[in-house]
Amino acid sequence: MDHFKNIFQLLKKHQTALSFGSLSLLAAVSETALSTIVYTCPCNSYNYMYGLVFLLVPALILFLLGYMLSIQLWEQVTACCNNADGEERCCLNTRVYNYLWRFIKVACVSALAPLTWIALALLKASFYECIISGLQWDYVKTRYCDLKTGCPEIFPLLPCLSSLRSSSPPVDLSKKDVEEVLSSIRAESQILGWILIAAVLLLAALCICIKRCCSPVHYQQRKFWKTYITKEQKIMDKKTKELATRFADRNVTVFLEQTQPDPFIMPTTKEWKQLSSPYSFKANMKHYSMIHKLVDGESRIPTNEASSAV
Repeated sequence: MDHFKNIFQLLKKHQTALSFGSLSLLAAVSETALSTIVYTCPCNSYNYMYGLVFLLVPALILFLLGYMLSIQLWEQVTACCNNADGEERCCLNTRVYNYLWRFIKVACVSALAPLTWIALALLKASFYECIISGLQWDYVKTRYCDLKTGCPEIFPLLPCLSSLRSSSPPVDLSKKDVEEVLSSIRAESQILGWILIAAVLLLAALCICIKRCCSPVHYQQRKFWKTYITKEQKIMDKKTKELATRFADRNVTVFLEQTQPDPFIMPTTKEWKQLSSPYSFKANMKHYSMIHKLVDGESRIPTNEASSAV
């Protein structure tokens, strides 16, 4: 039982990373399943739209799922549209840059699964075949057909000619010619897939380097800050659950026993809103988080209003 408990604690600790990792795995599995079971290029004038939908729509769905699974995003949305004063709405304040920067970071993480989908789809090339064969531009047909007789006329049919649905190509175009044209399209698709993978990794490495170089603090202090934030959030989750449990226990007990409730001290709505406000740690600031800033007395409401007894 101890082993299962340790595994559960590990999964709980890394639930956010596992959520996004699961989305990437879902992208890989879904791409294989859709390509094998659902996807069938129509081989007509709908080729371009059909292939494009299968390439981009699942990627968009995975991107939106990544946003929906982001706890950090919903914290920022709540803080953005309900500021500490409750007067301004929808980020119309001086902290818009902080909100925007956090949305961009969430977007970068959420883009992992859709980029995985697109890269795998390009490497497999079936979607790209359908997209290219659906283009009606003479330049595209001339480029891929390479003076092969009869190829431009049957260009939309090419994805089907290599499958079991049409084992006998038209007389003007041999099976070898069909494979040559499709091989060129597949090679281009796979090249684009590898370019996408390399570009994403290069961009990620570049962003990490820039972030480290522009860090307001040195490595050891940054490491301490990240450790502090992790521990603070873990303790915060534990303490809020304990507080909610005691509050619920008090209310249920008072209701069932029909007694007078004792005063119960908890943070006010204003303090919860202050806690949800974005906070950027900088070298010239002595506070490591918004909680640290609040308990030190800065940005905190007066003591006589600081807690509510309910």
